[in-house]
Amino acid sequence: MTGEIIDSRSEEELEAREALGKKLAEARKRIGITQQQLAKRSRVSRVNISRYEIGTTPIRFMHASRIAEALGISVDELLASTLRGKPQTRAEKFRSAIEQLERIKLNLDAVQLQLKELAADGVEDKNRPAP
Repeated sequence: MTGEIIDSRSEEELEAREALGKKLAEARKRIGITQQQLAKRSRVSRVNISRYEIGTTPIRFMHASRIAEALGISVDELLASTLRGKPQTRAEKFRSAIEQLERIKLNLDAVQLQLKELAADGVEDKNRPAP
């Protein structure tokens, strides 16, 4: 032994960063986008995306939020298991799925409203007398 002091917290943090980086890269690849495309969608620089995926830099919460949104997942889904250093429980996965469904419903509601507005515009045009 060389008298070196090992800070277990830094080791845990490094492991958590590496786990997050792996999860981030997998999520990005699963939807078939590059780091550059994720950077554009999330408004986080490609350099930071790369650093987060490699695990050299701790992720900022605002970046985690933007990246999760760009990937179509919750921040909890992105960070939960890496913060605790264990896989997500069934309850966490269930909660995450519900959050995703709620976001999808909000998007569908917005699309439905746009379609109603378009349909109303079309009906108004049909009721106008021809010039």
